[in-house]
Amino acid sequence: MKKNIIIIGLWIALAFISGFETAQAVEPNLADYTSYPVFMASTVEPNILIMLDNSGSMNEPAYSDEFGGSVSECGTATARPLESRDDAEERLDDDSVRTDTTNLYLGEGEEQVCTRWRRGRCRRWTTEYFDSMVGLRFRNVEVPPGADITNAYITFQAYTNGSGNASFTIRGEDVGSASRFSTADSNISDRTDTGASATWNITNNWSTGSTYNTPDLTTIVKEIVDRGDWDSGNAMAFTITGSGTRVTRSWDYASHSSGPVLVIEYDAVCDDIESTRYYGYFDPDSRYSYSSGFVRDPSGAWDGNWLNWVSMRKVDVARKVLMGGLATARTGGGNQTLYGEDPSGWSILKEFDGTGVSPYDGAYYFGMADGYIYVDDDSNPYSGYLARYRIKVAKDINFEPQDFIDGNLSGVLQRVGDKAFWGNTWFNEGTGSNESGGDIAAPIGTNMTSLITDLQNTSADTWTPLGESFYVATQYFKQEAVAGGLDYPNNPTGPFNDVNDPYYQGQEVWCAKSFVILLTDGASTKDGKIPSGLKDLADGHETFLGGDDGVDCNENTGAGCEFPSGGTDYLKDVAHYARTTDLRPTIEGEQNIFLYTVYAFGDDPNARNLLKEAARQGGFEDHNANGWPDGTTADVPDDRKEWDKNGDGVPDTYYEASDGYAMEAQLIAAINDILARAASGTAASVLATNAEGEGNLVQAYFRPTKIEGTDEVNWLGYLQALWVDPCGNLREDSNQDKRLNLNEDLNGNGILDGGEDVNGNGVLDTAISEDKIVTYYSDATTSDTMIHRYTDHYLYHHPLDCDGEGNPGDYVYEALGLEDIEPIWEVGKVLADRDPDTRRIFTFIDTDNDQELDEGVYTDIYDDTDGEVISFNSGNADAIKPYLGVMDSGATDAWDYLGATHDDRVSNLIDYIRGTDKAGARSRTINGKVWKLGDIVNSTPVTIAAPADNYHIIYKDESYQDFLRANRDRETAIYVGANDGMLHAFTSWQYDRDTGSYTQPGGRVTIGEELWAYIPQTLLPHLKWLPDPDYTHVYYVDFKPKVFDARIGDPLVAGGDPTWRTILICGLNMGGRHIWAEGDFNDGNGVTTRHFYPSYVAMDITDPLNPKLLWERTYTELGMSRATPAVIRIENGSTAPSNGFPLGDWYAVFGSGPTDYDGSSSQNGYVFVVDLKTGEPIWPTGA
Repeated sequence: MKKNIIIIGLWIALAFISGFETAQAVEPNLADYTSYPVFMASTVEPNILIMLDNSGSMNEPAYSDEFGGSVSECGTATARPLESRDDAEERLDDDSVRTDTTNLYLGEGEEQVCTRWRRGRCRRWTTEYFDSMVGLRFRNVEVPPGADITNAYITFQAYTNGSGNASFTIRGEDVGSASRFSTADSNISDRTDTGASATWNITNNWSTGSTYNTPDLTTIVKEIVDRGDWDSGNAMAFTITGSGTRVTRSWDYASHSSGPVLVIEYDAVCDDIESTRYYGYFDPDSRYSYSSGFVRDPSGAWDGNWLNWVSMRKVDVARKVLMGGLATARTGGGNQTLYGEDPSGWSILKEFDGTGVSPYDGAYYFGMADGYIYVDDDSNPYSGYLARYRIKVAKDINFEPQDFIDGNLSGVLQRVGDKAFWGNTWFNEGTGSNESGGDIAAPIGTNMTSLITDLQNTSADTWTPLGESFYVATQYFKQEAVAGGLDYPNNPTGPFNDVNDPYYQGQEVWCAKSFVILLTDGASTKDGKIPSGLKDLADGHETFLGGDDGVDCNENTGAGCEFPSGGTDYLKDVAHYARTTDLRPTIEGEQNIFLYTVYAFGDDPNARNLLKEAARQGGFEDHNANGWPDGTTADVPDDRKEWDKNGDGVPDTYYEASDGYAMEAQLIAAINDILARAASGTAASVLATNAEGEGNLVQAYFRPTKIEGTDEVNWLGYLQALWVDPCGNLREDSNQDKRLNLNEDLNGNGILDGGEDVNGNGVLDTAISEDKIVTYYSDATTSDTMIHRYTDHYLYHHPLDCDGEGNPGDYVYEALGLEDIEPIWEVGKVLADRDPDTRRIFTFIDTDNDQELDEGVYTDIYDDTDGEVISFNSGNADAIKPYLGVMDSGATDAWDYLGATHDDRVSNLIDYIRGTDKAGARSRTINGKVWKLGDIVNSTPVTIAAPADNYHIIYKDESYQDFLRANRDRETAIYVGANDGMLHAFTSWQYDRDTGSYTQPGGRVTIGEELWAYIPQTLLPHLKWLPDPDYTHVYYVDFKPKVFDARIGDPLVAGGDPTWRTILICGLNMGGRHIWAEGDFNDGNGVTTRHFYPSYVAMDITDPLNPKLLWERTYTELGMSRATPAVIRIENGSTAPSNGFPLGDWYAVFGSGPTDYDGSSSQNGYVFVVDLKTGEPIWPTGA
């Protein structure tokens, strides 16, 4: 009964994270966190046409003839429960056993039981508590008998939050191979224990979904494997009893991938072998047995890594990267089968002399043909073979969750999914008069199922006509027929109609940007037939290819061809044409194609140079509008930024990969770059939010892209202030004196008469010195937000006639961009001038994971190195390190743009976030300065000076009036979140109401200067996206802060401090989506995986220069934190002070949010009531 009751409270929140939980075997990916502002016209999904090489060479082996060693059975064994009866729970008060629970109570358990039934329904529930014994059985433990065990532990995932101390005793079952548990009474406690045991003392709190390791179990494991009846592959069981409580996930939880995992490390001979990890259909860390196909089997004779080496062809690897492989019907369920390619006439022969990787020890020949592995002891294994094995691989989501999405085998295409409109094209495999060119197999907009079916089932047996095929793709985007006389297939572009038009998806989408990804293993062949007007179009403008002799290529004789087998460099010419030509002049905007090239498996300089030049010609940004990619590799980096932004000498849209791991990483990088280009391809400024301040309007806007000279920067944030005059008009600060200047010559006599010196400067201000009125409009062509600045206006001559309109001639204006006017201040420019080392940035690191602020006494948080609130700087790198999630760059070099080592990645990321650009990272440098302020989209700025809640008037509370008097002249501060990971505070100096001007407080050198910035803990693992060279757009602090006054006392004063405080609470809106990070979070207690979820942050900002973090918390079932909290006060019976009402209890109330970026939710709604001072949930309890 207890499990069902608990599940009702938890499954909703878990549905939100299910798409991520199953993928924790791989690092988080930028694509999963990409989301663009919904009001940007340029966020239409891009068109991406896949051009996957289907030439015959793709049937060649993916890996060389020399095997690089096995990665399995090299001293580490992992095992887990594989069915319900492999983990169980026994109540020690009545000896009953449950095997079908989704959670396991370690120590003390609880169960909801019904004490009153009426009319078939329970009318009264009560909670029973009991002592529990948990049994865990791990099958297929691959540890040799008598092995020297060096380390052993069990990893658990927390089922729910856990607090309080706990102490558990762990024992093994003293048997050679443990049997499954049953529901018979005492089935766990009646088993024979090992003499060895281990004590697990837990003092830190647990967080739902995070992982926790037991202490070392070496002595227990050693006692079992030393038994005479132990053998590798046997089952091993453990029991856990004790006091206190922690609740973990069992095998029955969700997709069966969250249960406990046993890890055993032991000395092995192969520890000294440097192994190569081969990518393919087989899990390189597993063993396999064969029975009509290969299945995972810890005792199997076949090594998965070796099977990938021996059997994978290039096309197999490409298919796995793109869509998960050639699979049986993808109908969900998590159990599917992959099949190796069976090309006609393409056999592979490998000779191998070794042991331990197959049933054949010694020297044998292994031939791949017809989708089988043929085995024989001579060099012709296909005739009279000893045996043959079909390349048919069973895949199970329980063991390889990273290979599945929604229960189906998946690759990069499914991961990106509907973030793009997809299509694909092939090299033509025709003959005779139809032998050349390419063929559009699936037009843009084809559904994913149809696209995958075509991609995985098309065989590879053509030449490599790169230029011809790209010409067909160009004609398809043009919706024009190919030129005649080229021996292309009939109608290779498909029919020209709305269904096949890449710029029509239910309606015309002229603003969609178009991209082609060419993935190939070699240079051009049989590639001489394109229109003569395109041949050699880019000659004389190359950097990776030499000049042309002016002779057309004859494919049959090879005369005039640049490469063997009739190959040409025409790809680069078509690429230049497609990039620089408006392919659809009859529809709005300009439509052209960006080409991305991925060179895989090869080391041919001809292929490499051709693909680099094609990427250079087809992927450049024409900053100076001369129609060519400027600069060569011989020029300095600043002169070639149109095609080489990071200065590494490689075109920005060229990628290279030598194996499947690298291909997957490079393809993801290419698509991320495409998504970024699609979203930021316009330099239009977008006016995001406005808020009123003291005498002014504070305005946030952002630019997806800004280009100046050779500098190009994406996602710049701006925050500026404009005057609001007595008639409600916006005015710039035309003479930059931080004072609102109006025409004071009310009678037009040119003399300063009594009552005319409105601003008190002793001078008669006239229309000439007046701050200019500005209005906004949207440019119909560019969608850019523009300004009309009035050089003459009716109100300049009639300053008090707010309702007057005058004559048309009274209005003269000039059109300007948002950045061309003179605001009172603009903090983006001020922050760009700021030395990064002087910024005051701090964060929260919850070392014990209890969601409480264990800070003790606050010191200077900007230089703090102790406690859990610390400065975000390199001096605190060791403390911050695990939270950043860059521990393991992995086989795909996921974070190589940050550095080669963990310490380098951490140090470089901290410096980058503070405002120092790093080589290899996304550049934010423009005009020699780093633009540090990220885009502000949904976080409306909040301006706070004097307290504004008026409790002294509404409730006659004299204590609030005292608070108001004490803070009446408080420095004006602006609080706003940005998508740079921070909640910012900026100064607007002090506002003088009498003169309508801002005056400089002590120590503030520049108006608009950043006072401080806070990085929420839950965003720390997300910071690594910002320096990614392929950065798209990710939300961070994306919510309007709520600022109010509450009588909760100074957080640093113990007891019942009665003072009022100014409080800020801020959610993240679309930021902070569930993510995980690995590291040592608790000072030497070992590496664990911690999960981070959307949160709320509360601060005391009574003194705007010295904020005090009150709490940062997340809550079960919260979803995204995008509800604005309401603040309530409830009487608590406390004694009223002499000058006001009783303190009462103060709470924040907010609702749960959606679970996805599109605003949808997979959970029911919840309302949360939390203590304002601590964030502790009052209702629902346990949240």
